[in-house]
Amino acid sequence: MDVKVWNDHHKDYYEKWNDREMRIPAHGYIVMGRSEAVKFTGAYTPIVRSGTGEDLNPKKLRIERDPEKFAEITDQPIRYESFDGQKFRTLEGMKKHEAEATTKKDNGAVNDAADAKRGRPAKSSEAA
Repeated sequence: MDVKVWNDHHKDYYEKWNDREMRIPAHGYIVMGRSEAVKFTGAYTPIVRSGTGEDLNPKKLRIERDPEKFAEITDQPIRYESFDGQKFRTLEGMKKHEAEATTKKDNGAVNDAADAKRGRPAKSSEAA
């Protein structure tokens, strides 16, 4: 199962690991397999500091797995349904989907689909 390895620091993270150059942007992530991510984040890297004591390559990494993929792998039942009719196994997965759906540029189409599911007429942007 793939997971995201996040860099929670304000500086980009660079490391040569397993003969590969690993680069994670500041407040960004890379995707890799879970076992590989655990080995990568747990690998020792020496602290490198500048003359003023500032960390030159800080390692502030964390692993985040997709709750929906994990629930699917472990055969958890579908328990939740979002406002647009999609079904989810976890509350976190549904909340993440709803947050992404409401921040889309085409927000009106998402709301119209939800209204149609509830039996309400679609709102026209020209009716104002």
